[in-house]
Amino acid sequence: MAHSFIKHRGRRSRINDTDLAVALCVLIDIVRTHKGGISNEYEDELRRWIGIVKESGPGCIELPLDTFLSSPDRSQSMQLMLSRASEFLDQYGATVPDEIVNRELGLTGMLAIKSFPVSHVKNALAAIAELVKSSQ
Repeated sequence: MAHSFIKHRGRRSRINDTDLAVALCVLIDIVRTHKGGISNEYEDELRRWIGIVKESGPGCIELPLDTFLSSPDRSQSMQLMLSRASEFLDQYGATVPDEIVNRELGLTGMLAIKSFPVSHVKNALAAIAELVKSSQ
């Protein structure tokens, strides 16, 4: 499995590409269904990031964290969203619902992701959260 180095303000974290893609799908679902103080610009940006993931080669994902998280307010909102996501994942049990992942990634048939472990998503979200937190 490929891993990419996700960078933010001079720091980087190695994250599995599939874990990252599924984590972004979960974040989109959370923003869409439980906004709670998170603006629509986050859903739009997360969708752009999904596009980057889908278009990038294995191990070549580069998310524009520095550009999007250019202000303390955006960084704080991202931290809030990431912490909510980890809590939200607990309701799924051991696996992320297939329909959330496959809807956002546009995967069907043999390409569809099945029974993706919540623990992998939590690890990806924790890595992103650490990058965002350490830059504040």
